[in-house]
Order: sequence, then structure tokens, then C-alpha cells
Amino acid sequence: MKRITPRQWAILEALRDHLATYGVGLTVRELGERVGLASSSSASHQLHRLEAARLLTRSGREWTTMTLTGAAMKLLAHRPLVGSRRVV
Repeated sequence: MKRITPRQWAILEALRDHLATYGVGLTVRELGERVGLASSSSASHQLHRLEAARLLTRSGREWTTMTLTGAAMKLLAHRPLVGSRRVV
């Protein structure tokens, strides 16, 4: 798997939080606003990249039907918090 960019991390975290709260995915426009993307086109591009990396799946054509895959959840669970140090 390729590296996940900081923007993609922000998208995954926003989706995780929204799915946990509401049970459905965000629209492309909502997602772009939440993570600070300039256009819905750039948000859609990032979603397609995450889908190609098998971190997102959709049950329909719309992005609101997306869910995070097990691989995405595993990545999110093991991501260190910003500013934290790993103690060995």
C-alpha cells in the first residue's frame, strides 16, 4: 500500500467520526468543507484514491453510501496522536 497523505488521514478520520455518529457517509461537499479542501472536485479525487487503495467501499454510486474497510479501521486504530511520543 502507498503512503497515506496528511489530507487522506484527515478524510479517513472525518469519515470515521461521521459514520460513528450518523451511520452514513458525508457528501463530497460536506467532506471537503470539513477537511478544508477548496473544491468538491478535489474531495472527490481524494475519495477515489482512497477507494482505489481499498480503504473505502461504496454500496451504491453515491459517496454517502461509503464505509471504511477493515484495513482503514486498523490504520486509524494504530495511528499515533499528533504530538505524542511512543514510549518503548
